[in-house]
Amino acid sequence: LAADGSTETHVVQYGLTINLDKTASDYKKTEENLAASTALIYDTTRDIIGKYTYEQVIDVEVQRQIKEEILASLKQTFNTECIYSVSFYNWVAQ
Repeated sequence: LAADGSTETHVVQYGLTINLDKTASDYKKTEENLAASTALIYDTTRDIIGKYTYEQVIDVEVQRQIKEEILASLKQTFNTECIYSVSFYNWVAQ
């Protein structure tokens, strides 16, 4: 996480679910591209979350903003509207 002026190092541990529209014309292609791009997805997500401080990431509204940023980035990266949302699970900030 971004430095917050304290001497403590903070981290976030989480899981990410990417939700796809199975009726989209590019569903199969997008699913295959996502499966082959886990490192890219991890890096993208880490970079976005890493811009925020601990105090920010514990705020539910900021978590919603982070998800919107990740969603927009993935849609752009994979050039698709098939990805309609992202969700976090096991979100732990410390």
